[in-house]
Amino acid sequence: MNEQLMHVIAALEITPGIISTYLSVIPEIDLNIKRNEQAWTIREHVLHLDYVQDIIYKRILTIKDEDFPVIHPYFPENDEIDDQENKRNRQIQLVKELRDVDLKKEARHDEYN
Repeated sequence: MNEQLMHVIAALEITPGIISTYLSVIPEIDLNIKRNEQAWTIREHVLHLDYVQDIIYKRILTIKDEDFPVIHPYFPENDEIDDQENKRNRQIQLVKELRDVDLKKEARHDEYN
């Protein structure tokens, strides 16, 4: 495993703890404050991070398993946080399984190609 990938995995491993610590010091009432009309609340950011864990996992799996991976856009539907730690651990395990040939693949994104 190359050094750059080891750094990515280390960051993935520590990020949930950083987010949990950050959220633990914010009063519940402040999680829903909008700083301006275009801004997301803290709760909306956390929900987004939780939601995209499954998306990211599926994208990594696509890159790993397909010779010519295609990434599809997502459209958020859920407004509940669901087992973020388990999702992240599953993602980390998948990243650890990536081979050099997987890391060299270029995935095409439907929305940006």
